[in-house]
Amino acid sequence: MAAVETIRDLPEITEEMAQALETNGIDTLTQLSQTAPKEISRITGLSGMNSIIVKEKAERALERGAEASGAKKMMMKAKNTGLSKNAKSRTQMKISSMVSNVFRKF
Repeated sequence: MAAVETIRDLPEITEEMAQALETNGIDTLTQLSQTAPKEISRITGLSGMNSIIVKEKAERALERGAEASGAKKMMMKAKNTGLSKNAKSRTQMKISSMVSNVFRKF
């Protein structure tokens, strides 16, 4: 599954729905994740359950992005510091563990 980076990347959101959301000031995953399902339903025409699913997928995409960002920061720190080979190896193991945990959620 491709990474979800914008509201347009969510499979449930059509181009028309994305435009309607943007017209109503909802153009980021953060804004979508903070919008009530009832409001998402009103704007997009999605059913209540599908609006809940869209909101939850936006929340999960944000969580994955935050975890991936944390992993990138750890990797850069390991590369850019004078860490020993063992410390670099431990850091890479932590990163691998973080990435694995992200994919287990789905």
